[in-house]
Amino acid sequence: MKYTPGSGLIKIKCFRTSTDVVFQIIDSGIGISSSDMAYLFEPYHRLERDRERFDGMGLGLALSKRFVELHGGRIWVENANEHGSIFTFTIPTLTPVKPEHLKLGYKNKRKSYEAAVN
Repeated sequence: MKYTPGSGLIKIKCFRTSTDVVFQIIDSGIGISSSDMAYLFEPYHRLERDRERFDGMGLGLALSKRFVELHGGRIWVENANEHGSIFTFTIPTLTPVKPEHLKLGYKNKRKSYEAAVN
């Protein structure tokens, strides 16, 4: 939130594939250069341009990556259009879901599954 201006937007999406639960955080913030993306999840890494403007030790994304990996998932970042970023992480499900159960609005034993449309 601290990297998205007050007039910006942050969206959170969550959907399930046949093997994972996928979470996406999409912001309209300042974006991340390709060269910085390689080091973004390293402990104590801070973007040079942000060191003066924002507080922090550079541990948030490193800890997030560790927690996701401890649950057997993956985490990555992509640039979103002209501005902002898309942070995505996955957590594997314990039981696979049949593809026909991923249709929007399908209900099965009090559980709802929703598929995201790209």
